[in-house]
Amino acid sequence: MGLEFYQAKTNDEDIDGLSIQIQDFGYHQEIYIFKNEDLVMKLEHADGQIDRM
Repeated sequence: MGLEFYQAKTNDEDIDGLSIQIQDFGYHQEIYIFKNEDLVMKLEHADGQIDRM
């Protein structure tokens, strides 16, 4: 879900080096997307919606 959002917003089709870290806060999740160990996008997932933070 987070990777699809990232690819749609950035048009980056090169998935090599991408990784995700998810923190679950119960009422929402924060999704951190890294490329080659650099943070490239931070997302929030709540109530079925994904938004940039």
